[in-house]
Amino acid sequence: MRELRVGVKVIARHPFSNEMEEAVILRIRRREEYGGRGPFYLVRFREPDKTPAGPRIIRRWHLEDGIKVIE
Repeated sequence: MRELRVGVKVIARHPFSNEMEEAVILRIRRREEYGGRGPFYLVRFREPDKTPAGPRIIRRWHLEDGIKVIE
């Protein structure tokens, strides 16, 4: 399995549909931050969320166990 780092394509659970969707890692917060629960990975989902207000780019923080690297 490849190392999780910024720019790697992953599959993560989408916050609205609860389905696993393709995303890219934008930022990493290390384990030392926020009480030692990390690291946390900020992912940006590939497909925008289509709502009546217009398409929105969805980003969400995930723990490592909620992310799978695309090989």
